[in-house]
Amino acid sequence: DSKEIKGVKFLPIYWKKSENLAKDVKYDVSLIGSDHDNRFNIVNKVIPQLKERNVSYCFKIYSETDLEDPYGIIIKNPIPIEETNYITSASNCIFDTDREIQTGVTPRLIWALANGKKVISTNKNLSRLGFVDMEQVRIVDRNNPIIDIEFLLNKTSYKVSDYLKSLEVDNWVENFL
Repeated sequence: DSKEIKGVKFLPIYWKKSENLAKDVKYDVSLIGSDHDNRFNIVNKVIPQLKERNVSYCFKIYSETDLEDPYGIIIKNPIPIEETNYITSASNCIFDTDREIQTGVTPRLIWALANGKKVISTNKNLSRLGFVDMEQVRIVDRNNPIIDIEFLLNKTSYKVSDYLKSLEVDNWVENFL
């Protein structure tokens, strides 16, 4: 829309500096979220790939529905934001699943990039966004998600771009003042 409407600037969601951050990496990859747009099934296709290569993961998917959960990733109560922040900060990479109709980015993606994390995402539109460093991101097919294990296990650290720094909530609000 921002390309088609004159005077409208594309501005993805903001991020906020987090408290309760982990001091060490405990997980190679994590995802915390609710079960929507086939997220549970996508993750269940990924876990065997991770297990086969002894990749550590923490997946927690909130669902009120009784689902067959062979990997024990369903949670019945949302977890506090402090615990979410801790798990994601203790992760080398964040797994991001978008809604199929979505063209923008998830808050999870912005948070991950703003904290120098790698991201594996089902969002095909990420490569069109100028602020996303595609060295830091891998896009997988939501129907057949094949994980690049070498990318996942690589401990490369990423510098946070000035653009992502501008999306920190205190800076982001300046766009409306």
